[in-house]
Amino acid sequence: MPEIVDGYQRGSAAEIGPMIEAMIEARQNVTLQISGDSMRPTLKPRRDAAVIAPIRQWPPERGAILFFKRDSGEYVLHRVLRVKDGACTMNGDAQEWTEGPITREMAIAEAIAIVRKGKMIEVENPKYRVYVRLWRLTKPIRWPMFACWRAIKKLAGKR
Repeated sequence: MPEIVDGYQRGSAAEIGPMIEAMIEARQNVTLQISGDSMRPTLKPRRDAAVIAPIRQWPPERGAILFFKRDSGEYVLHRVLRVKDGACTMNGDAQEWTEGPITREMAIAEAIAIVRKGKMIEVENPKYRVYVRLWRLTKPIRWPMFACWRAIKKLAGKR
């Protein structure tokens, strides 16, 4: 059951997803605390949040972050990798695999900003847009890149 902590509704995505859907349907923005690892390094769990809002246009542009509901009923926040025939192929920034097609009917909201350490970064910010473009280019080499990073951290004695 969701609980109120520090004035915020907290609970699993399955518990709060329907509430988020209702808020978005009422044209409200929602600040969604990140809880999973699939969007690392862009969104770090328990540190970052995404401000999501009603979708402005469909299809969204490549690189946009969508909050959507899978056919299984699971709520997910992932990045648009490709758009074809009005549907999206999605990918978490830390994932090698993709999923889709994600249709307009499955999409609930889009990220309009990221909150990191209390600082709001709008997705239209030019620095953020450059970061997204560069990050998309790393897709073919992400797993070797992550493996090297883990090895360096291990050698340095960090978890």
